[in-house]
Amino acid sequence: MEELVETGVMFDLYETVKGSVRISDRSFSIKKLEPLYMPAGRLGVTNAVDSMVQYSVYRDTVDAGQLDNAKDIFSAIKDYNHYDCISTWKLRDWLLNLTDRGAAIHDDAHHHAGDVRVRQACS
Repeated sequence: MEELVETGVMFDLYETVKGSVRISDRSFSIKKLEPLYMPAGRLGVTNAVDSMVQYSVYRDTVDAGQLDNAKDIFSAIKDYNHYDCISTWKLRDWLLNLTDRGAAIHDDAHHHAGDVRVRQACS
């Protein structure tokens, strides 16, 4: 894991968000940021604590031989983790889009300023 971070393959989105985005909440958890870039809210297992509790219930259900119920519980946990992965990816894309728009606005303003200088020089 350290090698992935050191080589730039992985980085801390939390620190990136905290240092570059302002929201009306003290927390910068991904769940608090999701309304900015995810179209729908979470269903079923909605946080890490629920996920851990549900995993314990899943294990107990397996141990009790209730495999159909266990399968449903495991599916909900899997959906939660899948949603987290998608959310992380969409957060990344959203941040990059903000950067691209910011760069485009900056480039556009710089371009127009250049046009003004050219017009002034030609008049």
